[in-house]
Amino acid sequence: MSKPDLNNPHLWDKLFDFLFSCDVHTTDRDVQDDLREAGIDMKSAFARMQEMIEQARARERLAAAPQRRASLLERVKDTAASHITDLREAVRLLIERAAKGQEQAAYFHKLETTATDEDLRSLLHDLELLAHLRNEAEGNGDAKAE
Repeated sequence: MSKPDLNNPHLWDKLFDFLFSCDVHTTDRDVQDDLREAGIDMKSAFARMQEMIEQARARERLAAAPQRRASLLERVKDTAASHITDLREAVRLLIERAAKGQEQAAYFHKLETTATDEDLRSLLHDLELLAHLRNEAEGNGDAKAE
C-alpha cells in the first residue's frame, strides 16, 4: 500500500469526519478543555507558528528590499535639485534631510571618506534603513526605534 498524500485536503476531511461529528458545534473553549484534559500544551506550537509567521514576513521584507532601495533613490532624485548627476551628491542631500546633529556630522564624515561607488551604495543603504526605521517609529508612535 502506498503512503497517503498528507497534503490532500480530502484525506484530512475524512480523518476529521471520522474523529468528530460534523453536527456538533464545538467551541474554542471546548477544544481548550479537551486539550488540557489530554495533557496537551499548545504554547510551544503557537510560539513556533508565530516564529514561522515572522520568518515569512522577514522573507517578504528581504525580497522587497531591492525595490525599496531603488524607490528611495528615485525619491531622492525627484525631490533634489535637477542638477544632481552623481550618487555622491544624492547621498549628501539625503543626509541633510535624514539626519540631524552629531548623527548628521558622522554621516557627512563617512561620505567624505568613501572612495568607491560601492561605499556610496552601502552608505545609501544605511541611510535608507535609518529612514525606514524612523518612518515605522512615526507610524507606530514608537520612540524606541529612534
